[in-house]
Order: sequence, then C-alpha cells, then structure tokens
Amino acid sequence: MSFIRRAIRMRTTLMTMPARAAALAGALGLAFIAPAFAQQQPSPAQRAAAVIVLDGSNSMNARLPNDRNFKFVSVRDALRASLPKIEGTEVGLAAFGARRARDCNDAEVIVPPSTDQSRVTSALDRFQPRGFSPVVLALRTAAKALPQGVSKASIVLVLDDLASCRGEDPCAVAGALKRDNPALAVHVVVLGPRPVDLPVLACMVRQTGGQLFQVTDGPGIAPAIEEALSVAGIQRQTATQPVAAAPATTTPGTQRPAARLASAAPNASSFDTTQPGLHVSARLADGAPHLLAPTAWRIWRTDQPRSPEPNTDEPGAQERPANQVLVVEAIAPTLSRQLPVGRYEIEARSGLVTARRTIEITTSGPTLAPVDLNAALLKIAAPLAKGAAPAAETTLEVSDIGTTNAPVWVARTGARDLVVPPGSYRVRATAGLATAERVLTVGQGVSGDAVMPLDAGHLVVEEQSPATANAQGGTQIILETDDPDSSAGRRELYRAQANRLDLAVPAGSYLLTVRRAGAEQRDRIQVKPGETVRRAGVLAGVRLRLLSRIGTGFPRGMSVAYRIERVDVPSRPMHRWGEPEPIFIVSPGRYRIEARIGGQNAVAVREVDVRTAPPDQQLELDTGAGGIQLKISGANGGLGLGDVYWQIFSDRGEPVWRTGQAEPLMALGPGRYRARAELRDRTLEQSFDVRSGDSRVIEVGG
Repeated sequence: MSFIRRAIRMRTTLMTMPARAAALAGALGLAFIAPAFAQQQPSPAQRAAAVIVLDGSNSMNARLPNDRNFKFVSVRDALRASLPKIEGTEVGLAAFGARRARDCNDAEVIVPPSTDQSRVTSALDRFQPRGFSPVVLALRTAAKALPQGVSKASIVLVLDDLASCRGEDPCAVAGALKRDNPALAVHVVVLGPRPVDLPVLACMVRQTGGQLFQVTDGPGIAPAIEEALSVAGIQRQTATQPVAAAPATTTPGTQRPAARLASAAPNASSFDTTQPGLHVSARLADGAPHLLAPTAWRIWRTDQPRSPEPNTDEPGAQERPANQVLVVEAIAPTLSRQLPVGRYEIEARSGLVTARRTIEITTSGPTLAPVDLNAALLKIAAPLAKGAAPAAETTLEVSDIGTTNAPVWVARTGARDLVVPPGSYRVRATAGLATAERVLTVGQGVSGDAVMPLDAGHLVVEEQSPATANAQGGTQIILETDDPDSSAGRRELYRAQANRLDLAVPAGSYLLTVRRAGAEQRDRIQVKPGETVRRAGVLAGVRLRLLSRIGTGFPRGMSVAYRIERVDVPSRPMHRWGEPEPIFIVSPGRYRIEARIGGQNAVAVREVDVRTAPPDQQLELDTGAGGIQLKISGANGGLGLGDVYWQIFSDRGEPVWRTGQAEPLMALGPGRYRARAELRDRTLEQSFDVRSGDSRVIEVGG
C-alpha cells in the first residue's frame, strides 16, 4: 500500500468514507470538510501545464532496494500508470543525459506540453539513460517549453542525484525561473537520495512552492510519481489542512503554534485512511499536526522470535531483545505499510530527536499510529537580505546553550526545519564573510522562527588581463575595509590566490585590489544587501623589459640584480636576480628602477614614468662601469676553482668584492682599485684603474 497516497485523492472516496475512518483521521489531526469541495472546483478557464523532466544519466540503470527493475524502467511504468489520472492537464516530456554519453549539454524537450498524453507514453518507450546530469540546463529547457498564460505551470523533475554537471547552483536557478514565471512550481522526485543532494533539492522546491518526494525503495516509486503528477495537475478536489486539536502557546516574535506547521506545504502527502494497513506519522506533541519533513522510520515486530541469523548490520541489533525483528526501514514524511496482525515497536527519528511507540495491529483495517516526538521545531533561514531567498552557500550551526553550549548540528544549507528537544539554542549562519546569529527558547510542540538576514551581498571578481596571461605567479584578489585605528587606515579582510572570487560580504564599502605580477587594479566598491556586485579585473599591464649597459656593450657572463619600486603609490618592491634581460609586468605609474651588475659597485638608478602605450616597452640602464677580467700572469688557464682567492679594494681600502674563481669577470664603477690574489704558495697584489666603458683584462703578478 502506498505510503504517500492522499486521503483526499478522490471525491467519491471522501464522500463515502466510513465514520470509523473519519474518526481515525481525526486522531492524526486531519480535518475533512465535504462542502468545501464544491467551492474549490476549478473554473473551466483554468489551465494547468506540466513538463516531466527525466534523469537520463547512467546511474538510472541501477536498481533501488526491493526492486527487480532498473530505476528508469520503474519510473517509466509509474508514469504510464499515473498520466491518465490527471486529465485536463497539458503534459510534456523532457530529459537530460539520454542522447549522448559524457555531455553536459545534453538536455532536450522530447514532447511539448499538450493534452494528448499518448505522445508522452509513446516517447517513454524510446527513453534510455546513458549520459551525465545537466540538471540546471534541463530546468531552463523545460521552463521555456511551458506555455504562456496558464494559471498553473509545473516542472516534475525525476532524478537520482546531482553528481555531475554542477557548474551552477540549481537552487538559485530555480529561484530565477520562479521570478520569471510566478505560476511555476518545481516538484522533485528523488530516488535513493544522497545526503549531500537533499539540501539543494529541498531549496529548489522551497524557492518555487513545490514539493520534494524522497523514494528509498522500489515500491515507493509509483506512489511518489503519482502524487507529484497529482499536485502538478488540476486538482478536482482538495482538503483543508491538518489542524491541531489543541493549539500550543506562543511567545510573540519568536514562536508560533504547532498547528501552523502544516500550512508550509499545502499539498503535503497524507494517507488513505479507508485502506487497511499501518499508517504512521510524527508529531511534535500530542494534538499537533503530523510533520511534513522527511522522517527516518524503523518498525520492529516484537511478538515473534528473531531469525537464527539476525542482521548484525542493523544499528543496535545486538542490544535489542531476541524477539524483535526489523521489518520496515524507510525515510518519508508519513509511512503506510500492510503488516500482519501483531505487536510492533515504531521508531521515528527527525533532526535531533528520536521517539518510539509500541502498537498492536488487531484487524485488517486501518491502524493509525502517530508518534509524539515531544519536541520543538526550529525553522531556520538565512537570506542575504530581508525578503530574499535563503543563501545556498550558507553554513548553519545550532548550539544548545541550555546544557553544553556546544554545537549540536551543522549543515551547509540556507534553510532547514530542524526538530530539536525543547530548550534554548543559539543559531548561527555564516556565508563568506557575513554572519548572523539568534537565540531562541522553544517549548514542546512549539515552532521557533529563526529567520536571520545576513545583511550582505555577493562580490564576484574575475581577472581578465591578456597582458598578464603569461606572467609568473598567480592572481591575488585582496579585499580591505577602512579602519581608522590602523596605521595604514585600512584593514585586510580577505586575500585569495585565484583569478576568480565569488564571496558573500557584509553590506558596506570596500577597497578591492586585483594584482598579478607587478600589475594591479584598485577599486572602491559599495555592496548593498541582496545585491551582486561584479567586477572584471582587467589589469592595464605593461610588459617592461630591462637591459643593463657597460659603456656601449652589455654584460656577458655577469649576473644582474634588479629592484623596481613604485613611488607614486605605496607598494611592495619587486626583485629579480640572475636574468640579464628580465620582463616585469607593471601598472602605469612612476617607478624607481635599480640595476646592480655582478653584485659589486656597478649600480644604475633611474626614475621613469610608465604609460599604458605601447604595451611592450624596453628600458636600458647604463651603470657607467667598466668590465674587467682578472688573471694570474703566466697561469695560462692552469688554475681552477679554489686555487686562488681574489679580493678587490677601493682606493680607500674598502673591500669591494671577493671570489674564489680563477679568472673572475666583474663590473666596477670608475675609479682606482687594488687587486690581491692569494695563491697556495704566495700572495700577489696589483693596482689598476677602471674607466667608464672599459672592457679589458688585468694580469696580476706580471
């Protein structure tokens, strides 16, 4: 028996419901008002259109537990059975990943929406998964196919994961599609959901007013798809929402009665109380409506001996009594199963709370078993700005300040309804550099609203500079804020070694610096709440080649050390050593450039203005030095490294240079020098003069 069939599916069923079933429904907080149906019939002019989007990725060729068919086969069969039940709705079919393997552009509308549903069922015969999962592209493609002017537009997305092609945030895209088409709702049927995908999928349906159906085994596929198509079509009958028998008290400003919990999802799944079976739901407290959030269920049979070889993989299997056997394990808002007469223990786990109840099935009729969690509900949402959609990149953290004051729950999501024990909690939301925090105290059966606008915006920066494309090192993006207490007048908030930045920042004024090699761009930017500020870091870089002269020639075989520093704005100097003709990438401005040849006293210093044109420039620096090579007279190349130790002194006796090379080559500024050569058996000295532009050999000891 389906665990998500609605008690309000068919008007005839509701009108002929036995009194006993109606009483059982009341035990779950469900109210049925027959006269309301005639008032809620759709007008003849009402139009509904839906596009079914099928996952054609290769993972749909796998199986769910308790299913002999592949996932795509069970989905196809469920659609064939469910489509005739939504007469009057224009239905189309789209798919992704079904045409080509390993292609993130594979999304198409196979059948445009029309009232001829046979076209959809015929197209299902040709559907075969084989590719990747371009979910975002498929959503956009399906939204474009929906006809204009309909009063109800739906996308029914059937998939098993978001494993590939995740360049964009599906939640943000769903919100954008909703803004473009206010009549749109996205309903998601997810097969065997992965925990990492659930927050994204839940955000998608929350953004558009849709519903999320989680299927954990094969028997759940058909009822989930039937329910999704039902809420996407023209509803011929609807029921009132569950109403609590006894409203809970509320604290103004922070809490609301549990009776309003069901109003967040008016089409939430219920169960057909006219059918036999065990129907279970979770409630915050006695008399509250059943929760709409997925709940982890486990049901044990407690009146039969356990099999000789119990499933030791079951959590806590060794601690449970021998007469308890696990018969059901599933995740769903509510659960319906046909079970034989007997005694059972039901466990419901939602959020941070686990509750159990023992029941007795005595007849073949419906047995309703609400499980009271004796808990509270934190409804957490963290939008960037007041009234905006929750920010998907947010990290939410809940701490129990009534006991340990330590975090008890952390998740990467912009919104979550979290079931917690009654108590006091600190809820903290963090997105990029923005944070918000609230403290709530919630009692049993009470829902506490923790909507925390981050008062932030998005800063998107991308460096796009052809002039620096081949420069050494990566791009730095630096974000600073004004700080009068700092000596520099500003304080660094964020620094990233990347050519792209997408960061949530608190509303305010910032100094943005994009730097690569020696080129940089600085902008003063203003970020407002909920705003996305985009900046393209197109650095006006100039390629500056430096050459050092010795007279009319250039140094050969001698290393040159360069230092370049901008003097018109504060900046860090750049250094390069060992390259005879280095290329610096610099921004337009005024620079002090120093070249030191050979590490001695041959130095050239110039200040130059670098302009934007031309993009490639060359600067020659003449040190005014002379090139000198020292030799031992008569050695004729017979000396090696370490056979002689050279020292060069200025005319004032100051040491200028030392080396162990046999025949050193050096550049010296104009002047008089004394060379000392210490050999193994003797020491030689000789004075010599250096003139600008010299290029000669000095023999010592001749």
